[in-house]
Amino acid sequence: MLLRAGLLSGFTGALVPLGVLDKFTTAGIVAGWWMDNRHDLKALAAGGFERVLEGWVDTIEAMLEPVEQPNGKFKQPTAVERRKALDHPVVPHLLPEFLAELEKAEAEFAEADAAHKAAKTALDGSDEDEADDAEESEVTPEEVARLKKVASAARTKRTKLEKLFKEQLQIAAQQALTTDAVVEIVLQVFERDLARRLDRYLAAGRAELIATFNRWSDKYRVPLSQLEAERDAATRKLAEYLTELGYA
Repeated sequence: MLLRAGLLSGFTGALVPLGVLDKFTTAGIVAGWWMDNRHDLKALAAGGFERVLEGWVDTIEAMLEPVEQPNGKFKQPTAVERRKALDHPVVPHLLPEFLAELEKAEAEFAEADAAHKAAKTALDGSDEDEADDAEESEVTPEEVARLKKVASAARTKRTKLEKLFKEQLQIAAQQALTTDAVVEIVLQVFERDLARRLDRYLAAGRAELIATFNRWSDKYRVPLSQLEAERDAATRKLAEYLTELGYA
């Protein structure tokens, strides 16, 4: 509790004077960060930075392990679960180059798969009523088959990299644990999480400020001098009508 109180006072003392976030908002952000990371902070207190990193790696590996079903069969992790493992905050710090290569492979597969599906749709859409258009089209069965092979090769490449992820993660974690890099990695993960929380509140504050100025712009778009001029013109015209009608 003393550490928590020290973090709260430290962050509020550093951020509140900047005039961007108030005391209560800043304290709420830090308190929320503390609650969400309290288990990692307990691991840090009990076993140091090494235990925190080992816990993160164990969590990622658990996401990728097959799950035994009631019928005795094992269910492999879904694409969503594999993606969640890759999205763990520590992964970019342990495997930056591998993650970049995997993202590149995913982008290549997405592009190849989209090209194949588009060509297949164009070919399948050419019926007898569109025979003339089909003859003029550059899409041929051979081209669709070629694009399918390209997409299949891209998928295979991505799958191979995904299978290597667990092995590469263990190697990178062991290297970090045997050097002083483990301290920097854990602190960077903590810092990134807290920074993201602060950024969300800053973005919300900017959006509210922009909305306020937009409301003022709509409200005061017509200047007071123009309104007064229009009022005086209307008064003169009304006086002329009243004179014509004999009321003035």
